[in-house]
Amino acid sequence: PDTILNFGGKTSGENHSLCFHQDHVNPHDDARRFLMLTKHRGEARGSSTLAVLPSVAQRVLAIEEEHIRDPAQRAQMGRERQYDPRFLISEEEYDRCFDSAEGYEEAVAAFVSRHPHPPDDLSVRLGILGYLIRGAYADGLLSEIVRGIDGDVFAEQWADAGILIIDNPAVFHARLGGNVPPLQRNFCI
Repeated sequence: PDTILNFGGKTSGENHSLCFHQDHVNPHDDARRFLMLTKHRGEARGSSTLAVLPSVAQRVLAIEEEHIRDPAQRAQMGRERQYDPRFLISEEEYDRCFDSAEGYEEAVAAFVSRHPHPPDDLSVRLGILGYLIRGAYADGLLSEIVRGIDGDVFAEQWADAGILIIDNPAVFHARLGGNVPPLQRNFCI
């Protein structure tokens, strides 16, 4: 794969955000495609969607890695863990990320070793961290990140509810918990 998809669904909770990640097939299609989706307005994930350039995504990565490397914060993240078999790391690798100080780095190395042409390091690391940082912890961390990168994002926000249509055949989303093939038009409600 060229990116590590962030499967939301039940693993992120019903009302929680998804961390910055790339969710398209080819990361060279649009360098801004590191997306973060909040779910702070009712049941509408994407009520605030932020897209950042890779240089800003590097700053996001530094903040998220501080959290996963801190034993107390890693333990707090681990209390919200919920493995999804669609994740592109094994359940054993997933659990080690919370249970071992070296688990995250080992998961990154294992993912890269399994793929002859892995995505770039930034995409791999943010993708795996997106699997690990879930639930209410993600909401708090993303608030911190957004304050730290204020002004360096492209934001699409909806006051009440809305629909985002992406006319890009390279983009696909998991809808209703199932994967769908690349679509010409994608709806995010």
